[in-house]
Amino acid sequence: MTVEWSDPPEYLEALADFLSAVRHTVFWNGCWYAHTDLAHFEFVLNHLSRHTSIKGASVLDTGCGTAGLLIALCKTGAAELVGIELDANIFRLADTRTRTLPNVRILQADAQITALKKQTFDIVISHHVVEHVDQHELYIRTLSRLMKPGAILFIACPNRLWPVEAHSKLPLIHYLPRQVAKKIGRYLESAVMLPASLRDRGRTSTLYETDFTYFRLKRMLKRNRFQMLEFNDHREFSASLSACTLGRVVAKFPVCIQQYLARLFSRDLYAICRRTSDPATPDGLPEL
Repeated sequence: MTVEWSDPPEYLEALADFLSAVRHTVFWNGCWYAHTDLAHFEFVLNHLSRHTSIKGASVLDTGCGTAGLLIALCKTGAAELVGIELDANIFRLADTRTRTLPNVRILQADAQITALKKQTFDIVISHHVVEHVDQHELYIRTLSRLMKPGAILFIACPNRLWPVEAHSKLPLIHYLPRQVAKKIGRYLESAVMLPASLRDRGRTSTLYETDFTYFRLKRMLKRNRFQMLEFNDHREFSASLSACTLGRVVAKFPVCIQQYLARLFSRDLYAICRRTSDPATPDGLPEL
């Protein structure tokens, strides 16, 4: 599913200014790519289309960043799209980027978010957001209450069992208790004798709140009454290993074993779920 889109010049200019602090760091190429390329969202589009129709759907993307996924969904036929981005600078970038798309709204103020009506959306996206949320159970309950009965949730986050921490690319630091890992990250960030690239990685390792394994993510979703439709496809896991000897070994295992390995040891976790009923929460809509 290929999406054609050209970012407006005013957005690219604003983005270059926003990213100027990392221009000469190890993060520049990755950051520019993440904020300008839409091809890496085709994974989400393809998996969603297995379980629901994007065309004509109302979609909520929480933590939408600079709205790349919203644009991809819009160009694929979604009818009404709402993005939530609490960071004021990134919100302005997303607003600038989507200004020519009348069916896309970007929300930043708490009052706008809490005013969203219950059971509004056909599709809800949480793409690498939940690990940054301190109260992740409240966050998931909120998403559920905003979804129509039978609506689809796509949720993705880094896998704690992957040996390299997803945000900083530091090996094994996320295997430690979160508070210990944050202390090490702050020490690396402030250690002037270290190379700048390592100090940058130390700072980045402090910018998330929670680690998830397959078991923890699955339990949280089931607690909040989501029906699991898909969880880490073993074919994609096998393809990611295909270039190495390990991949050829894994490919010989029974499919059930390959699927289990995919859920345990993929770099990222993703799940597609169906909303079945309201979690047992107070009537008042909790804030995101």
